[in-house]
Formats: sequence, C-alpha cells, structure tokens
Amino acid sequence: MNKNIYKNKSLRKLDKNTVISEMNRGNEKNEAVIKLENISTGYSDRKNRKSVSTDVNLTAEKGKLIFLTGPNGSGKTTLLKTITGDLKALNGRVTIAGTEISSLKSSELSRLISVVFTTIPDPGYLTVEEITSLGRSPYTGFRNLLSDSDRSVIKKSLKTLGLDHLKGRLFNRLSDGEKQKTMIARALCQDTEIICMDEPSSHLDFPSRVELVSFLKTITEKENKTIIVSSHDLNIAINSSDIMWLIDQTGNIHSGAPEDLALSGTVGSVFNRGNFSFSESTGEFIIGKTFKDKIKITGSTIPSLWTEKGFRKLGFSRTEDNADIMIIIKKTAGSCKWHYGDNTFSSIESLLDYFRMNYHR
Repeated sequence: MNKNIYKNKSLRKLDKNTVISEMNRGNEKNEAVIKLENISTGYSDRKNRKSVSTDVNLTAEKGKLIFLTGPNGSGKTTLLKTITGDLKALNGRVTIAGTEISSLKSSELSRLISVVFTTIPDPGYLTVEEITSLGRSPYTGFRNLLSDSDRSVIKKSLKTLGLDHLKGRLFNRLSDGEKQKTMIARALCQDTEIICMDEPSSHLDFPSRVELVSFLKTITEKENKTIIVSSHDLNIAINSSDIMWLIDQTGNIHSGAPEDLALSGTVGSVFNRGNFSFSESTGEFIIGKTFKDKIKITGSTIPSLWTEKGFRKLGFSRTEDNADIMIIIKKTAGSCKWHYGDNTFSSIESLLDYFRMNYHR
C-alpha cells in the first residue's frame, strides 16, 4: 500500500475506503488485516523502560473472532493498547493493511479501529442514545451534526444490543451490564473494520456473556469484521473464538485455533497449577488432579456425565472397565434413580453425601 496517499490532504477523507480496499485485496490473498512484526510491548519514559512481551509476531485476518487470553498480569491489556495505538510499541511495527499505525492521525485511525475498554467512563448527564451516537464522531465533523444515515446506524446499533427501549435513559442510571452494552453499541456505531474489546463481558452475567459472544460471532461472519477480545473467560474463548492468542507467564504469545492449542498441551502448560488442571479430553478445567479410585457409571448419557463430574470432586475417575464401585442410573417417567449396591438415591447430592460419609480409602 502506498503511504503517500496520506501526504495529500485532499485525499484524507478517502483514507478509510482506501485502507478497506487494501484489506479486501489482502483477504483475497489470505494476508493479514493487522500484522505485528517483531514488536515489543511495554512502557517507557525518559528514565525507565519495561518490556512486557518481546519479539511478538501475530496476524489477524478479516472476518475472524480472536480471543486474547492468559493469566493475570501477563500483558493482555498492554498488547491490546499497542494494537489500537494507545501505547507505542517499544520495538517493531504494527500495521493495518500494510500501513503502520504510527503514520496515521487519530482521526484516520478512529475510522479503522473502534475500542471498548474495561473501565466504564462517567459521561455526566448523557443518555444511552447520546453515548451511542458518539460513535459517529469520526464522520460528523467538528459540529457533530448527524445525517439521516448516521441516525440509521445509531438506531441499528441500539437495536442490535437490545438497548432501543433504554435509549432515553441517563447513562449514569444504568446497571453496570447495561453501561457496558452501551459502550459496545457506541463501538459498533463507529462502523470500523476492526473492533478491539478489553474484557467486554466483565460486568455481564453468564447468559449475557454468551449472548454477547454470539453477537460478536454474527458480526464477524455477516459483516466480515475483525474482532479482537481480551478475556479471562477461557471456557468461552475456547468454545467461541476462531483464533486464540494465549500469553504465557513469560510473555510469550501462542497463536492458533483453540482446538490446536488445547491438543498440543499449550493451554494446560499455561494454566495448570497445583490440583487445578486442563483436561484435553473434555476441554474443561478440573479441580482435583490426583484421582485415587476408579468408578464405573452406566445408564442414561446425560445423567452419567453429571454424575461423573460429581465424583471427580471426590477424587474418583470414571472407567469403562470393571471397577469395585459401580453406579447404575435408571431413568423413568422423567426422573432418575441412582443405584449403588442395595442403596437407591433420588439425586446426585444424596449419592455423593453417602460416599462422603461411608467411603473410606
């Protein structure tokens, strides 16, 4: 891409279309929309320089949902801020469609990347609709005059996030979850090809988190946008992302499909500790790494799975071979009964309580 397009002021209004054109051509060639080349992230001032991650080489392709995850303090937010231009890379280059972000003015960058950070601002006495409309600022000029097209985008963003019924409510009277949704609506309203989010679901309950990720997947698939999400929720990251960037304790970043990172043992090597481990067979974290006894469970599939989970907490691992302990599950008339020897139980709770009281290793 020719950097000289930015030197002619008469062409600055075309910068988004020009870069998007480069993005589309790059996508046809399976090239990156965002590219990090040999960068070091961190902080520096006149006296000190602190590196968080070094020699980082990553790519983000068009239409991909990327989850950035890792232990606390591993540098997720630092990397995200480096990508968005809020922090300058200590070394290396960050490019969008081949153009270094350091060469772009903030007004130009704001048409290419929108950002949602964890900290919720205090905007004073603005309504949900007014906050959302701020996403149109890169296009409306100094006077911030909204066109019919701008208002249509605002309306669509509110409806997409389920906020249309709250559009007239003051922002500071919303719940934390509603505030976070409003900030996401503002980012969506900005209509950029790239959206970066730092812990966007931190103020949401679990159903709302799943709903949000489902919405993000839809955006990447239908609108071909690139979305990068920093998150502590590894379960959602594994089950939802196209690509996962996993930062380990030393600042190294592993990139790949979450399934590949799980199978290779990378997820476990980053997060396993003490009696807490990642199971490559189930894709879940297990508390109680050492299993002392075997148990065989037969019967209906779904009740068997939940029974297995319960016994794992007691230090039992399930086997398909013969075992000294056998649990038989019978499902009739919409209810289950658990049988162990001559004992019958009507719930997993009562079954586990029996073993806590009567089973001695």
